[in-house]
Amino acid sequence: PGYNQGYADQLFKLTRDRYEQLREVKLGCAGETTTTLRFGGLCTYEQGSQRAAAEAFLEEHGDEVALVTIDIAGNDVISGGGITEIAANLPTILGALRDAASPSVQIVGMNYYHPFLPLVWFQTHDLGALQAEVSSAVAFNDFLEGIFQAFGVEVADVESAFSLTDLTMQADGLPLNV
Repeated sequence: PGYNQGYADQLFKLTRDRYEQLREVKLGCAGETTTTLRFGGLCTYEQGSQRAAAEAFLEEHGDEVALVTIDIAGNDVISGGGITEIAANLPTILGALRDAASPSVQIVGMNYYHPFLPLVWFQTHDLGALQAEVSSAVAFNDFLEGIFQAFGVEVADVESAFSLTDLTMQADGLPLNV
């Protein structure tokens, strides 16, 4: 309670009634970048890195795994090496997961909303500045989706769920995406 509220937890809660044997295995590490996921550094894993731990789990459990979710790259933009780091690491990560997983395992990555849109709006109250931030976020999502697609990884469309591109002014004076 209190810490089990991530999207993986919510997905598990939505599906476990239909699949009694379903078990959630979380290997995530808060603050992870593609570099630390690939090589280790933030959280401790017996295998040395989150990637190695995931590979070991997938290899050991083979056909028992129904779904793998991956939420990575946002921290690369906020505090890591950015697009260059993602381009160097994400294909390797996805290739390793795909190789370790059974061919029937569904792997789902995610694109992003823009957590700083409210800050941009409240500092500028300028739809043009907001649109520039949205365009940057959409380009980032397109970049991620291209890498995911190359590895047969489906995309959870967080961009649309959060109405990232909808600048329609609401009755409260805020754009919908804010």
